[in-house]
Amino acid sequence: MLNGFGTIINALSICVKPYLTQIVSSVLWQLNNKSAKVQQQAADLTTRLAVHAGPGSV
Repeated sequence: MLNGFGTIINALSICVKPYLTQIVSSVLWQLNNKSAKVQQQAADLTTRLAVHAGPGSV
């Protein structure tokens, strides 16, 4: 699922920009969750977004 989300973000590129606030807000909520599994998923998603967002994109 995380790979799919990263692929979609990469494909939509600039079209995702208006939604970045919502995406980041969701990830931050997950990182603050008590469940270690939810926190790990948020950390994995952050890594995927960082790889796809790299320098010069979005």
